[in-house]
Amino acid sequence: MEGLKKILSEFPYSYKITLRWGEMDAAGHINNVSYLRWTETVRVEFFKELGINTQFAGDTTGLILAWQDIKYIFPMLYPDEAHITMQVLEINEDHFISEQRIFSKKLERIIAISKTKTTSYNYHALKKVPLTLEMKEKLRKFLK
Repeated sequence: MEGLKKILSEFPYSYKITLRWGEMDAAGHINNVSYLRWTETVRVEFFKELGINTQFAGDTTGLILAWQDIKYIFPMLYPDEAHITMQVLEINEDHFISEQRIFSKKLERIIAISKTKTTSYNYHALKKVPLTLEMKEKLRKFLK
């Protein structure tokens, strides 16, 4: 566990998720879709911690996922804990690119890497809008 603690300390944000038995698939390992759900949970918790709107509706501006990719490196098995890091790679006019890395507590190794493009979005007007200066400042604290 000391190795994993050291790895996690190198990232500005991390979140722990306990695996559930029901996340396994017929192959006996955690189903690939679970990894995407975990990264979604981490993004929402990250946004809430930064005080960013997570209602994803109404007449306010918030964030919306524009794309996501994931590289599966090694399978996870139940029981285990996933430790997921989040860092911002770049900040642009109307979006930012982030990376989430999934680590296994039991294996003390990286399991998957996901990258996402998150866009500032006005849910009332149904269109993307520039990131506010306040949001850019909050995100800069997590810039790699």
